[in-house]
Amino acid sequence: MPSKWYLFLPVIVLLNILLYYISVEIKFIEEISIIIIVLFSFFYSLSIFPYRKVGAVITVLATLILVLNQSIGLGIYYIYSSPFTYGHGLSILNSNVKEFGSMLSTMPAIVLVYLFLFGFQYYVFSTFKGSVRNKFLSYFLASLWFLIPLGNLLLKGSNLMAVESRTAVFLRFTPLYNFRPMVHSLAEYEESKEINRNINIDYSKMVVGDDGVDLLVVLVGESARRQNMSLYGYERSTTPFQDAERSNMLFYKNMVSSAGITLLSVPMILSKMVPETYHEGKAQLNDNVFNLAKSVGYKSYWLSTQEKGSHYLSTVNNLVSFADSLVWMTGYDEVLLPEVANLVKSDRKKMTIFMHINGSHSNACDKYPKEFASFNNGISEIDCYDNSILYTDQLMGQLFTMLKDKNAAVIFLSDHAEKLVNGRFIHSDSKEGTEIPYYIWYGEGVNERLRLIDSVKALTSTNINYFQFARLLGVEGLNSVISDKVMYLRSDLSVVAYDSLD
Repeated sequence: MPSKWYLFLPVIVLLNILLYYISVEIKFIEEISIIIIVLFSFFYSLSIFPYRKVGAVITVLATLILVLNQSIGLGIYYIYSSPFTYGHGLSILNSNVKEFGSMLSTMPAIVLVYLFLFGFQYYVFSTFKGSVRNKFLSYFLASLWFLIPLGNLLLKGSNLMAVESRTAVFLRFTPLYNFRPMVHSLAEYEESKEINRNINIDYSKMVVGDDGVDLLVVLVGESARRQNMSLYGYERSTTPFQDAERSNMLFYKNMVSSAGITLLSVPMILSKMVPETYHEGKAQLNDNVFNLAKSVGYKSYWLSTQEKGSHYLSTVNNLVSFADSLVWMTGYDEVLLPEVANLVKSDRKKMTIFMHINGSHSNACDKYPKEFASFNNGISEIDCYDNSILYTDQLMGQLFTMLKDKNAAVIFLSDHAEKLVNGRFIHSDSKEGTEIPYYIWYGEGVNERLRLIDSVKALTSTNINYFQFARLLGVEGLNSVISDKVMYLRSDLSVVAYDSLD
């Protein structure tokens, strides 16, 4: 191997690691270590390729694609000072050639950097030839850039199917890592078109009474386990405000989520889609709570503290676009309360308000202000989790006070729970990871016909939420799609009986 190769290879690898670091949204030391190996292998494979006519063409094309990948991340960082996300990819897909050319004309530095990256890397790949005496070892090194992402796909692909396609999983640990969010973006772009297709929902058989609530608040919590709520018998007093209102609720003691991750569970909470029909396509999400509310004269308001530009929420973001108003806010979950208060004070009739909070999602320690750190027994994960439940409880207390004398109701539930494994809370396709709180609370002005006060002991799925939502709006006569057997949608997108979970 020529000595110059030892000089240029570290420069090339370090340059690419820097570009990787500013381009990728979430990175861990193990991921950076893997990408170093992958990049080294890719560069080495180009250096040992016979440099004849075919080799020259392949080297040019490989360098062009590599530099395109690098320039995407670099350009986004230059414009937004942030890594390249699927949200940026959506912006690219929704722009046109004229807009792209106009923006590019304002950034001549990016063009110059692209030319430099191409020229420098092509020179290195075409001029300096690497070789290892042992041919088997040489070919093995040259193939690692393909074998590593392939291994990742085979080992983890099925578990990640709900979140990203196999193509995206494969691209994660390749030199074309910035194409991964582009694949996410393209998938969401197509999904958005499918969800927003003009599907006629037949509401002709429903009966609409005149006793629906004036205001319905649906609070969708995040990763809340009923096992950690004193409302459900937990030894710590984590839900004192909800405990005090227990006698004013339709209370479900054995509610489970239809899936174990937000991307799958929330769309089913907000629509008539159930695990059994998931594979019939996303167009069925047209029959959702927002369109139902609109059909009976209600306006819908979506308020969220969850990250808008996350591919983990892509289907949720597409679905909630049916709401009349969309607001995303940053900060602790209580930042949503002034928005709710303003809507309540407006005295508008027929409103539905959806609050999608961060709740108890990992890391639970940063989901509440420090004054809510009431539990501190040295078990940091559990203490933080319980503190986050306590913080959500005070938010519920403020809601109860705000709506107490109104013709209003609150549906409280969580998207899914979490499983406690070795002192850590994790998402899990398990019974423990899906046992959630669910109840309906009533203001004093709610009609007696709608005020169902009971404790439901039977195993029940969040698929009932669409129908409870409709009931509170005074709607009856909807065709139920819920089977007698509770079914569950795993993260690998297989549908199983809930009882089969561990």
